[in-house]
Amino acid sequence: VIYRFDSLADGAFEQITELAGIAHTHLLDVETIDTDEQGRLRARTAYTGNQQQWIRLADVLKAKGGQLPPAEAERAVQHLLEACAHAHARGRAHGEVPLDRVLVDRRGCVLIELYGFDRAVEGLVGTDSELRRDELRSIAAIAYTLLTGLEPAEPMIAAGHLVKRLSPAWDAWLERGLS
Repeated sequence: VIYRFDSLADGAFEQITELAGIAHTHLLDVETIDTDEQGRLRARTAYTGNQQQWIRLADVLKAKGGQLPPAEAERAVQHLLEACAHAHARGRAHGEVPLDRVLVDRRGCVLIELYGFDRAVEGLVGTDSELRRDELRSIAAIAYTLLTGLEPAEPMIAAGHLVKRLSPAWDAWLERGLS
């Protein structure tokens, strides 16, 4: 798959090249970065979808009737958290991770699509605690949606009230993550 970026902030090419080097099982692997004939940045990744389309976590959620079983939701969230921890340890953050930027490969692994590229294209560098918090809060919101089929809203209904036999640990984790 080839991604094209029309306009880049100063220093963005170097930032994106560095981000492409942050390899992790749950970050979409960027195979090459170059420029096309018009000087636009191109990033090439493997195609992780099936014969019809990309498989996004939102598509899996829809195919499963709007909710995932707790074990599947836990696996997806664990993949996202592992990817973020890996990038954070390297001084990078993506910021809010929207559900539509989360891919599922053919083996069922969850991948964050082009981690950090949006910020790099705009010339934003590095990470701070607020950016990391937004990232982790968005993952908690994804978890809530995967479990309940609902977007977290105030006042939030505890996931344990919506999902039968859900471990109380989920409610405690979600409350902390969404606060």
